[in-house]
Amino acid sequence: MKIRLKVKHIILTVVGFLFFIPITTVFIIPQAQLYVGGKQLAAGEMNGKEKILRVLEKSLFPEQRWGIIQKYMIDGGISHQFDVYVGPSSTQVNHQSHEINFTWDEKLPFLNEYLAKGPIDGYLTTAASQLSYYYQREANFEKADEVLKQASARYSSSQYSFNLEELELERIKLHIKQSNYEAAEELIDELKTKVTPGNHHIVGSLASLEAEVMLREGRLEEGYELVTHQLQEFNEQWEEEKRAHPEDTDVGTPVALEQLLSLKEYLERALEKQNNGVTTVKGKIVRSDGKSVPSAGVFLRQELAVNHSVLEDEPYQVITDEDGNFEFTGVIPGNYQLYLGLTFDQIDGWTWPVEYGDWIQIDGQETERLEVTFHPLLELHSPVNQEAIETDTMEFKWEPVEGAAYYDIHLGVELDSGSIGTVFKTGITGNTLTVPLEELYNQQVGVMFEDTEDWSSVDPISILAFTNTENKFSWSVKAYSQNGEMITQSNGYRLNEDSIGNLPFFYLHARDMTEADELFLDKKVEQAFEKYKDEYANNPNDYHSLRMIVRMMGIEAAQTGKTRAEAVLPYLIKWAEVSKDPDVTLELADYYHKERNWEEYDYWYEKYLKLKDSN
Repeated sequence: MKIRLKVKHIILTVVGFLFFIPITTVFIIPQAQLYVGGKQLAAGEMNGKEKILRVLEKSLFPEQRWGIIQKYMIDGGISHQFDVYVGPSSTQVNHQSHEINFTWDEKLPFLNEYLAKGPIDGYLTTAASQLSYYYQREANFEKADEVLKQASARYSSSQYSFNLEELELERIKLHIKQSNYEAAEELIDELKTKVTPGNHHIVGSLASLEAEVMLREGRLEEGYELVTHQLQEFNEQWEEEKRAHPEDTDVGTPVALEQLLSLKEYLERALEKQNNGVTTVKGKIVRSDGKSVPSAGVFLRQELAVNHSVLEDEPYQVITDEDGNFEFTGVIPGNYQLYLGLTFDQIDGWTWPVEYGDWIQIDGQETERLEVTFHPLLELHSPVNQEAIETDTMEFKWEPVEGAAYYDIHLGVELDSGSIGTVFKTGITGNTLTVPLEELYNQQVGVMFEDTEDWSSVDPISILAFTNTENKFSWSVKAYSQNGEMITQSNGYRLNEDSIGNLPFFYLHARDMTEADELFLDKKVEQAFEKYKDEYANNPNDYHSLRMIVRMMGIEAAQTGKTRAEAVLPYLIKWAEVSKDPDVTLELADYYHKERNWEEYDYWYEKYLKLKDSN
């Protein structure tokens, strides 16, 4: 039996000749490549990207072409401009999924094509915003404004007024970032004439931006009056709308209202603190070899903002110019922290030596200068590259740093959910340190629980810490100058062959895991606890079992509100004698001080002082 297939054709006329092209050439083949390419992209295969780009080189119907650009070049917008945000209080990494993304060089032609000829829809706004972000990173602010303006010009119909207004708001924010306040105010006045009074979002956002300009120019009272007046109107309209639609019970507070409330509080604090007016903050980002860092994001963050990640609408944010310079104007007095937004290429192999608690105090002086210097990451020599330590002592060794007066060593324990770290030794004057493994075994890290209400749900890896021969550990070094400022560190981003260096991982294989240890790792916590007690009772020289009894009893006590000394006193006294740990003797001294047992207090406090001096 023969089956006859009908194949449809498209007829093309070229210079008087008729060509019959199977419709599969136009539709089926690109769709197949798109399907396969999309699957490969999602699986992290580079071939998928190549297939998508080849499809876009073909002759496609416009709807088909725009759909591909929307899905692969525009969708998702820009969640973050930078790969890494570094500051004193936190480091924020813009983690990507395993899906391969198109690079800026690959996306730019298609984003520009969409900007010029693509459909007039919401994707046009997103494409323009992406392009504007790109040109801001390149420090080409004129082009960044031009693409927003070009997209705005295409929204001629009132049907797309929302998109037009969003683009105009982006333009105003861009001019404020660049301290071009006159241009920002012109755009604000122009947009005011186009917005309907009932559009709370735009009206509120415009008021916030106008007040921000006043703040930057030092017109604090004028800005405060504007925000207060706008808040009153906004609240009245918002309450009226809620009364008109009582069925909408789950409607949240409008974003524009939250912005105005936040700005009002900020201006109130500014007026309270103001002495000599606003300040211009200038600075430069350079590497220690003298090379500048252009196109880096710089964020001057207020005291109340550093407890959350860096946001796209941070009030004080700029991008460094080609020489690494940055400048903020209209900064009101207060405490701030400086954060940097960087690509992986900019930070690869380098570190910005900033530490928790580094604050900038703006006191109203006319100008404040900030210098940011990147230093090469410090190189570790041993132990590295997953070396297994099988002796009773181990040597830490690292690259000496010019100008370093002392070093600190930090240790890390790998957990299933990440890692947990602790300070091991401080004030080391050379670039080597030899310690007995018992010191590492005695080093504790934080305690992790699956259920904080139940002590037996404790993560055994966090409690065993460095006694666990089955686990991998890490270490790092920080170098400090004579006045206590960090110069550089070993921790940082190493992303290519030139900067990768030695990996800071090692194992401790000098001891054997006990039966109690294995029970504990198997999360049989109660059984492990009893086994440790049995093993210590049978062998008073079993220091490891004593150490684990003290740790586990201390965890159990914490769940009941007791101190460790109250719950584990006999074991803790024995542990203090054998471990010679000054922290444990101080813990006992504190316990006896509270008990008003002065004889025991004097004994343990004197012992603490001797151990502290010897360490």
